[in-house]
Amino acid sequence: MNGGPFDITDAVDPNKKYYGGNQNWFSKRWQQKGGCGPTAAANILAYLASDKPGKYGALYSCKDSAGNDDFCKISFTSFMNEVISYMTPIHLFRITLGVPSLKRYIKAVVSFAEDRGISLKAIHSNTTRMDYANAVLFVEKGLQADSPVSLLMYWNGSDSLSKYELHWMIVTDLSYVDGMGHIVTVSTWGRREVLNFRDIWDKSSYTGVVYFQ
Repeated sequence: MNGGPFDITDAVDPNKKYYGGNQNWFSKRWQQKGGCGPTAAANILAYLASDKPGKYGALYSCKDSAGNDDFCKISFTSFMNEVISYMTPIHLFRITLGVPSLKRYIKAVVSFAEDRGISLKAIHSNTTRMDYANAVLFVEKGLQADSPVSLLMYWNGSDSLSKYELHWMIVTDLSYVDGMGHIVTVSTWGRREVLNFRDIWDKSSYTGVVYFQ
């Protein structure tokens, strides 16, 4: 998926592009540490608004002088701050837990949309752990519906995925590669990353997925 929030421009250097928002753009330290959920939600809401403006256009508030959606870094950071007011990360003393559940994430996204006159339905994994084959089918179904999939991953047993632990990401593509299996393209920290989906799903203590229509 490209365009919208997956093609954010830098205000200082227009040639610099970001693949979605970056939680480090928040101004406060606790927001930066626990802001992956609100950032992921901002990506989702902005994508729906840009992809189907007639149906979801009111979800994204940042416009340029011509009235078009403005996806420069400054504008998108402003939008992220709108979203985080609905999805405040949990922080206890000096420990930041972020947004640790699908339920909390979904409630905030639906509430944000409702306040803008739009009804969103969340399609999500069950509380009982979904097996890998059905997880692949779930992600495929979301992407085929042109709805990026929000992915929450807890602790993971693969060294290559340790930096993504306790983290929300947005899945924008899934494909099968011989010798590797299914790989996913994700938006995280404003970058495009390609990860092994089986390692995410089978080696994590918990994984959850959700998309919106």
